[in-house]
Amino acid sequence: MKFRLEPIYGTIVNCPFLEQHRETVLDALDSYKNNEDRNRMQVRVQITGMYDRQDRLQRVEHTRSVEPLEPLDVDARLDRFRNLRDGWLEGGGVAPDHEGLDWLSGVFKRYYPHDLQLPRTYPTAEGGVSLEWSAGKLEIDMEVNLDDHAGEWWYVFNKDSKRGEEEKNLNLDSPDDWKWVDARLQNLMGKS
Repeated sequence: MKFRLEPIYGTIVNCPFLEQHRETVLDALDSYKNNEDRNRMQVRVQITGMYDRQDRLQRVEHTRSVEPLEPLDVDARLDRFRNLRDGWLEGGGVAPDHEGLDWLSGVFKRYYPHDLQLPRTYPTAEGGVSLEWSAGKLEIDMEVNLDDHAGEWWYVFNKDSKRGEEEKNLNLDSPDDWKWVDARLQNLMGKS
C-alpha cells in the first residue's frame, strides 16, 4: 500500500495510501509505465510529511487524497516549467522566472472561470507563457509576460471562408481584464 511519489520538482519519496486511493494510484502508475510523457496521467496528492531544514520533503507520514488532474491542468504545466534552464530551446530560450510562474498560477486560479475549456500551456522562448485555445478553425492565443504581468491576446478565425483577427494588450493583474478574457472566450467558443 505504498507507491513512489515523484513530485514535479523535488526528490522521489515513498508514499503510503489508503484503500480508497487504490484505483487512482494504480491508474496513474499504469499510465506512467505505458505512455509517452505527454500522455501520462498526473495526480494531485495531499499529504502530511516530514521536511528537512531546507524545506525538502523527506518522508510522507499520511496521504489524505489522491486525485487525477485534467490533462490540460494549467497549474501542473506551470510547475513543469520550473525544470527549464536557460538554453532549453536548442541552445536558446530563456527559463521562466519561478516567481512569475507563482504569480500566473495564482491569478489563473483566482480569475479563470471553471466552466471554460482549459488552454494548452507552453513556455515561450522569451521566458513567458503561451495559453492557447482551439475551437474548430478558431485559434486563440494569449502570450503572458511574467515580468510585467501583461498579456498579449490575439485570435484568428477563418471558418466558412470568413476571416477575423483581433489583438489586445491586457493587464493580467486587473480583474476587469480577466472578465474581458472570459467574455471573449465565451463568445468565440459559442458559449454565450
